[in-house]
Amino acid sequence: MPVITLYRDRLESLIPIKYKEIVDNLPYLGLDIEELTEEYVKVEYTPNRPDLSTDYGVARALKGLLGLEIGRPKHEIGSSGVEFIADESVKGVRPFVAGFVVRGLRLDDETIRQIISMQEDLHDGMGRKRRKLAIGLHDASPIAPPIRYTTVGPEFSFVPLNETREMTIEEILRELPTGQKYGNIVAPYGRFPILIDSRGTVLSLPPIINGNATRVTERTTDMLIDLTGTDPKVLADAAAILAETFIDAGGKVESATIRYPDGTIKKFPDLSPRVMELRPEYARSLLGIDASDEDMMEALSRCRFDCKKVGDVIRVEAPAYRVDLLHEVDLVEEVGYGLGYQNLQPAFEFPYSDGRYLETTTFHERVRDVAIGLGFTEVVNFMLLSKEILYEKMLRGSEGIRVEATKSREHEYLRDMLLPGLLQTLSYNVHEPQPHKIFEIGTVFLRDRSSETGISERPHLGLAISHPTASYTDAKSTLEALIAPFISGNLEYAPLDAPYIFNRRGAMAAIEGVGIAELGEVHPDVIKAFGLRNPTCFVELDLSALMALWKGAEKRI
Repeated sequence: MPVITLYRDRLESLIPIKYKEIVDNLPYLGLDIEELTEEYVKVEYTPNRPDLSTDYGVARALKGLLGLEIGRPKHEIGSSGVEFIADESVKGVRPFVAGFVVRGLRLDDETIRQIISMQEDLHDGMGRKRRKLAIGLHDASPIAPPIRYTTVGPEFSFVPLNETREMTIEEILRELPTGQKYGNIVAPYGRFPILIDSRGTVLSLPPIINGNATRVTERTTDMLIDLTGTDPKVLADAAAILAETFIDAGGKVESATIRYPDGTIKKFPDLSPRVMELRPEYARSLLGIDASDEDMMEALSRCRFDCKKVGDVIRVEAPAYRVDLLHEVDLVEEVGYGLGYQNLQPAFEFPYSDGRYLETTTFHERVRDVAIGLGFTEVVNFMLLSKEILYEKMLRGSEGIRVEATKSREHEYLRDMLLPGLLQTLSYNVHEPQPHKIFEIGTVFLRDRSSETGISERPHLGLAISHPTASYTDAKSTLEALIAPFISGNLEYAPLDAPYIFNRRGAMAAIEGVGIAELGEVHPDVIKAFGLRNPTCFVELDLSALMALWKGAEKRI
């Protein structure tokens, strides 16, 4: 979680109350205090609230909560006359660009530190380590618009930020820390995005490093901000957060025009409100309070929203920088903040009831007890297995359910039977004394066209027995002993010919025509593939089928 440092003198200059009262109210914004001294307080904020990444954002929110400034901040955004012109070459590399100008800033060391800290938090959070978003901060005075957004080859050279000599992009990627860290984002394309003005001054090599010619210092009064990335919404959201912060810092924000090669023209920043609706009854039911509509509207105003009652709903206009608002439930949370969670008292009695296990859980526990009583040891395996374990070693064709974009070949397919995982567990324990008797109760996944997702989940019980004389007889007697406490009736066996079963020494077991289990001897080639040393037999029981029979018959336990 990101942590920011808020200094006492700056907080008291931004919020007209004493330091102690400020600190006392920080938790009511959802901020966690990490460290507190007489000079500063360190707070942790959730990444979904990037508007709280500076003392300006914290002061803005706290002034609303305390009723010092309520409602949505409103600003007039003039035009800077600056244009960004994107060409065709950036489409396949880093296609989107945004920007704006801030004038009349008075920067000191701490203001610069706050802005740079916010920039890096936006890079890491919304920008996904600069892959989706990179931000450049520039002194606007040496820049001559229009600004071209184009690509260049690795031989292109300029003076990077805080360097004294020209370096080629190839050298930047090889020698500079930022090049080593972020170069891999764009290097695979062979072309590199660059922002360059009409005089040939290089502003930025996004997402890696700025040019030194536009370095921001304490003497900077006018700044140009550029944003580049792969997601236009992320750029627009970040531009709104940055613009609001610069306004709070005393700057005057002016928009820039973006011209794309397809003729599209956009202006940034866009500070128009996010319009949402809140049903008061929904808020009351979730919060468990009996607040009036007027109380809720007042609470939302303290969260810096504009509100208006329209019919049965509250129409909410949220500032553009509140990028965390996705659903009506987020507005309910804001009502809680505005009212003060510390002040809420439930307006109704909570109904209590005695807890109990699900019937399925109880049934599985009873099956587990029987398996343990028969001398088996329980194991737990992964639901995702490799193609090798689930299919190749089992001599089966791989028509299973594969995970898209898997991060590991070891966990690539949803299992459709428990036996492969049991055999893999046995292979890890071949050095242990015989016999080996293990079981697992777990979910398997089967293709099912009648299901909404195309997949059905079934609880299975798998048992494996491995010792020098393990045979079909062991599997059959185990199955009969296992189900005897649950249902009466004779098991019916039909031959089962599967590639992982040896010489047709397997069967499908059924009761009253309902198939409930597979059992048999494991094929020697499978035993060899898993590195086992002894014959092995197995039972794979469909627990949902067994439970249905158990519920339909006289329950014996």
